[in-house]
Amino acid sequence: MLILIISFEGKVYYKTSAGTSYVTYVKGQNQIALEMEGMRTIIKGNKAYIIMDEQRTYMETDAKSQKQAHHTFSDYQKDFELKKTGKTYTIAGYKCEEYFAKDKKTGYKSEVCFSKDIPLPLRTTFYIEGGRKETAEVYKIEKTTIDPKVFEVPKGYQKLDFNIPTR
Repeated sequence: MLILIISFEGKVYYKTSAGTSYVTYVKGQNQIALEMEGMRTIIKGNKAYIIMDEQRTYMETDAKSQKQAHHTFSDYQKDFELKKTGKTYTIAGYKCEEYFAKDKKTGYKSEVCFSKDIPLPLRTTFYIEGGRKETAEVYKIEKTTIDPKVFEVPKGYQKLDFNIPTR
């Protein structure tokens, strides 16, 4: 079992093969917030908060439903079978090692490239049904102090019901 303790604080910028981009705010392994297309998702323990600043609203849900975009190295160690591919890359100035990852529960497969300096993958390739694949890759990393408010639901925001009513 691989053990990697990382104390990184800063912003990690990604671009995807689908043409979107997003930024992930990181403080160590346990404080992560992803910002994409006007929304911010915060993972805290078993809860995830999806914040819509423009509407001044948020939703609370189970973190497992939002985890895919937020897998840290320690998450991968717990949730996936990891096997080194033997390949190394330099991405955004950081050397990383590639792993083949297979989700222990679903069998879902991906390749991830981790650095010893950043708790998030620097590149992830997701294998999708029909032989397609999508990639998210870091293009910029800023080591900077992150305002703790980034990891909090702003005061005064209205909570929306995330549950779909059943009849």
